Amino acid sequence: MLWWLTKPQRRDQEMLPWQGNFSHRGLHDKDAPENTRPAFEQSIEHGWGYEFDVQLTKDDQLVIHHDYDGARSFGQDVRLEDLTLAELRQFGLFGTDQHIMTLPELLELTAGRVPIILEIKAEKNTWHISRLVAEVMDDYAGPFVIESFHPFVLAWFRIHRPTYIRGQLSYNAFGRSGKTITNFMLTHYLFNVLARPHFAAHAFEDRNDFGLKLQHWLHQTPLVVYTVQTPREEIEARKMFHTIIFENYRPVK
Repeated sequence: MLWWLTKPQRRDQEMLPWQGNFSHRGLHDKDAPENTRPAFEQSIEHGWGYEFDVQLTKDDQLVIHHDYDGARSFGQDVRLEDLTLAELRQFGLFGTDQHIMTLPELLELTAGRVPIILEIKAEKNTWHISRLVAEVMDDYAGPFVIESFHPFVLAWFRIHRPTYIRGQLSYNAFGRSGKTITNFMLTHYLFNVLARPHFAAHAFEDRNDFGLKLQHWLHQTPLVVYTVQTPREEIEARKMFHTIIFENYRPVK
């Protein structure tokens, strides 16, 4: 039963091109903040693909932003889902003149030059945002994969876009975010029964989690790790993980 609940859907050959280094929210620094055009341009210049976050605004625009609110990124304690794109673009990000990007704008910038890892961030309306993302990605010719913490997002893609490569994001949610049944299932990949992901993406600091070990030992699942912060951590991560999402340093190619 445990094997059946946690097993992924194997498409290992298609995951081979994704073994390597990806910048976390672009190759960002103080002048090129995370999830902004300069950060993505720098990553492209160095030949690194990137991971980034997509969520919905009040007017159903797909924007590139990690936090659900603007407190950290533009000093406003308001949720993105309560603002329109035009309202969001009134704010500079992280004290710079950079403004929030849309998914179509980022895809136009990327233009297939590097592979991308698209994380869908959703707490509700999971099928709605999944459909909107799929409608955009259907017209994109470059290499990409979809990932999310929310298993309903991945379940939508399993049903409606089975050719898309999808990944289940996880970490020790049970230990760090509350001892709930949902967090227990997420930590141990028990939602795989819904998502049947092609890869698992796990937090580096939680690399010894039992659920991750099952994916590694029992299923030989292709594994992605986030977020590796130093060359020493990268050496440690490569003992288990196939794909490294890095930040705050530049890996040796």
